[in-house]
Amino acid sequence: MTISHHSTFNQTTEGLDNDFNTYNETVFRFLRIAQISFAFPALISLILNVLIIHSIFSSKEWSKSPTYYLIGNMVTCDIMTASLFIAFSIVSCFTISFFSLDVICRALSVGTGISYMASVLSLTIISIDRYLSILKPFLFPSRNKKLSVIKSVIVLIWIISIMGALPFAIVTGAISGTDSTCGIIYRGVISVIYFLLLTLLLYLIPIITMVVLYVKIYHYWIKGIRRRSLAKNTTSNSFQGKFLTQMERKALIKTLVIVTAAFAIMSWPFLVMALALAISGVGIEDVEKKNTFLFVLCTIAVSCSASTSIANPMLLMKFDKNIHRRCINILAQFTNTFFSHNRRKIFVSYKPNLSPNTLSVGKDGLIG
Repeated sequence: MTISHHSTFNQTTEGLDNDFNTYNETVFRFLRIAQISFAFPALISLILNVLIIHSIFSSKEWSKSPTYYLIGNMVTCDIMTASLFIAFSIVSCFTISFFSLDVICRALSVGTGISYMASVLSLTIISIDRYLSILKPFLFPSRNKKLSVIKSVIVLIWIISIMGALPFAIVTGAISGTDSTCGIIYRGVISVIYFLLLTLLLYLIPIITMVVLYVKIYHYWIKGIRRRSLAKNTTSNSFQGKFLTQMERKALIKTLVIVTAAFAIMSWPFLVMALALAISGVGIEDVEKKNTFLFVLCTIAVSCSASTSIANPMLLMKFDKNIHRRCINILAQFTNTFFSHNRRKIFVSYKPNLSPNTLSVGKDGLIG
């Protein structure tokens, strides 16, 4: 009887294990399909961001505007993120060694970290630029001087982002036991400190800074505290008056606030997840083995954060009428050029069969 009970118990346990393994395999199959499917929205993001950055830097006015120059830098970050995820989605289609996957995961994490940090810092500098342009227009003597400072700041942004993202090569990597999943694998005090600093310096402080500055700009406009002499005497404002009207400047601020809000909402799940894993000392591979639901939530958190590169160009094209109008014009020009080229190609390649029995050339050179 005892042997029979043990045999029945073992069979039941094996059945539960098999069901659990089957469930895990189904989940990971779904996650793999999701990774590959992410290439499509990433491709759309890449196309839209390339269109936006072309519209900015092909314009004489926009390429000289510090704000749009910074927006162009942010769009460059989104292009980098989209390109990385397209590459990872393509790699996910193939079976590769664990070592190769680990290298790819670390490179993807560092690259995404660099683009994320540069995007955050660009958004923060944009808010500072808007604040100074509207409330302190005398700070820079000329537009060229301001643009020169902005270019130096952009170089500094990329240096800080590269240095800040390098630790991702240590704390992230491929999860053992799977063939297509990346995650945070390092557990220790260094990981806790790193993600605490990341959350503080690259999320909380930038968000608070942007909120405070945009609120000040809003109050400035609501109260109507404007000096008419500034609009007449400053080079900065004379340029802004020619380039952007007061309504367009307000619309630009509205667009930037919406982009900032979207970034804040979409970024916090990943930071909370990373911070929770670092503080608890639980590795993502443990979450994978013990709680599939939490593992799926972690995957969604990462995807949500990465999707900022998809949301940003859509928001810019939706709410910034200047970008929307110029992108439409560029698309129209490209379409007209493409179709006119094809029409010429078809016309040149078309050779009618002129039979000598049906056509003759007269003395005057006319075909009759």
